[in-house]
Amino acid sequence: MDELVGVWCNGQVEGVGQMRHFHPFGDAADPAHIGLDDICSAKSLSRYVEKSKTGEKAGFPRYKGQNRYDSITYPQFANGCRLDNKGLRLGSIGRIRIVQHRSLEGIPKSCTITRTATGKWFVSISCDIGEKDKKPNTNSAVGIDVGLNSFAVTSDGQKIENQRFFRKEEKSLAKAQRKWDAVKKRPKTDAVREKRRKVIAKVHERIRNKRHNFAHQESRKMVNRHGFIAVEKLDVQEMQKNRRLAKSIADVAWSLFRHCLEYKAEEAGIGFKAVKPDYTSQDCSACGHREKKTLSDRVHHCKACGYKTDRDHNAAINILTLGLQRQAD
Repeated sequence: MDELVGVWCNGQVEGVGQMRHFHPFGDAADPAHIGLDDICSAKSLSRYVEKSKTGEKAGFPRYKGQNRYDSITYPQFANGCRLDNKGLRLGSIGRIRIVQHRSLEGIPKSCTITRTATGKWFVSISCDIGEKDKKPNTNSAVGIDVGLNSFAVTSDGQKIENQRFFRKEEKSLAKAQRKWDAVKKRPKTDAVREKRRKVIAKVHERIRNKRHNFAHQESRKMVNRHGFIAVEKLDVQEMQKNRRLAKSIADVAWSLFRHCLEYKAEEAGIGFKAVKPDYTSQDCSACGHREKKTLSDRVHHCKACGYKTDRDHNAAINILTLGLQRQAD
């Protein structure tokens, strides 16, 4: 690592492809076998050097210990991986048995093996399925406004309840963490310490699985039901600076839901637009009159035209209008 930092800072390495000259196997190293961890290290070093040159605050790439780095990637699937009826064969590892939940579509490009904090193993294979022609059907378009009281409200009046997965597991997590506090200073090889660490990991994994399952199911329903989807593009990191709402905002996982909607819409070939949420809650969807509201104002009642509806429903209609305008541009 010290040698690589030195040659990178001196300008001897201009790209990832030249890393093989400084690889442990020297020039004999096949670029296809330079793993993703090497590429990530190169990019981290590059960002560190560039920020240091411009005087920006730059953190040096940290060393990833054995228990902190739990994945390996084969950048080229055809060169080191093979999937057949007997399982998955990996270069330098051998054949491993797998439970394949669906057949591959398209051309396999890369393969990533990941170990979770609870010791479970997963394989993700990225495939190139080509580009699909987008055929947005604006006749079945929908706008979606996300929130904390309700997870989402659509422009056609549908409400999706906020499940609050983390809140429901807080007591279980607190109990597990209290037991962990009693043994966390023991050596890492201690069996009791490792057992209680896994209990905490299982609670977090259970929350994550429920949250991901919910986001995937609801986004799939939206994509199957509509031909065009408009959502608001929220700056979640900025919103989490609100200390009173940070935990609830992190629990609801708006970004995950939007990501699921976006890639599912692209895969299905339907229209998708993320619009700025500015004034979508304040503008009247019927006449356009703007009126300031506080977070406690849950009903939209326009003083100009008299239109009355739920605040989130009004915002969803405005989001749909903005999305259709951007689609037409």
